[in-house]
Amino acid sequence: GWNTQADGQGTSYADKASISVTGNITLYAQWEENATGGEEKTTVNVSIKEYATTNDWSDATQYTTIKMDNNITVTAKGGGNTGKYYNSGSDWRIYQTETPTVTVQAEEGIVIVSVKITYTVNNTGVLTHNNNNITSGDVVTVNANSVVFSVGNTGTSTKGQVRITAIEVVYSGGSSSEGSQPETPTEYKLTLNLNEGTLVNAPTKYYVETGIDLSTPELIPTKEGFKFVGWFDNAELNGNAITEITANTRGDKEFWAKWEENTNTDNEGGNEEEKNETTVTLSFADEAQRTSFSTSQQVWEQNNIRLTNNKGSSTSNVADYANPARFYKSSEIIVEAPGNITKIVFTCSSTGYAEDLGSSISGSEVSGSTVTVNLDGLSTSFTFTLTGGQVRMVSITVTYYE
Repeated sequence: GWNTQADGQGTSYADKASISVTGNITLYAQWEENATGGEEKTTVNVSIKEYATTNDWSDATQYTTIKMDNNITVTAKGGGNTGKYYNSGSDWRIYQTETPTVTVQAEEGIVIVSVKITYTVNNTGVLTHNNNNITSGDVVTVNANSVVFSVGNTGTSTKGQVRITAIEVVYSGGSSSEGSQPETPTEYKLTLNLNEGTLVNAPTKYYVETGIDLSTPELIPTKEGFKFVGWFDNAELNGNAITEITANTRGDKEFWAKWEENTNTDNEGGNEEEKNETTVTLSFADEAQRTSFSTSQQVWEQNNIRLTNNKGSSTSNVADYANPARFYKSSEIIVEAPGNITKIVFTCSSTGYAEDLGSSISGSEVSGSTVTVNLDGLSTSFTFTLTGGQVRMVSITVTYYE
């Protein structure tokens, strides 16, 4: 505004105010520095659904980085589930149980003015910043080069989820070549030769801006009777395994899977004994596989694998048979094999049931409708309690040492 004294100690007049004067008057302009240094602000918005479509994201697959434009990157870190994208909600999921972080990072010289994250919740999860709950759509003032969010809970659950659907960032400094639109990453062809192995939803491209982590669980193929050694950049499988394509790498890439036959050697007492790994499936598609049933217990057996489901409480009986098999909340599940178990893959009838099952088993990996549990091979049984809701299973596949 204006003032009758240069130091601002006289009579003040607001900017664009109308005044009446009866004689000569001298006014001095009064200035205040902008909070963002006077630079223009840029707003960048990302819809998770649109970003996933543009970048060919696959359902139930983990993606840890979103490049909003030239200046802003959002990174999700946690366990094997945080950062997974699901078509069912067109959302990017962050899991409370994995002590996650969602970091909005600006390039050097850029100041993030504010961040607004839009999301839905599961199990009363809530976005947090500096231990304060952030409601979906709240604008968080930042005025810094980066800001970190996490996930808490508005109830008593420790298994909340925040399912992000959109992110808006306002920043000052720098320039955005795409205005308020997300930058389209530069992509190159990626070829993965499985050498008789299997990999669901194998990627066919990678992006210069983010590269790709070849050691992530989603890029570990399987082959019955064999152990995956790694990805190699030559068909002869010479040299060292390649664990990642780093950001800013360019050019088409081709890799080959290397396998070693699955064996286990026991040298105790100087006697060397080779143990072979066996993989078999117990199906719940036929009630004939259920060898015992009462309101307190059901037992399923096939291919020398036994699954026992014990009643969880006095008010919740064991489920009678339905295809797929049903297992109620709070009930106990015991899986037994003829040898020491190294891996169990539970196949559920939907991704929702798989998520509930995965939340009951610490360290499990959820991918679509399957839940994988990798074990140390030191026991012939595996026991857990269903802490989520009801789970419906199609089958379980057990790998064990004979």
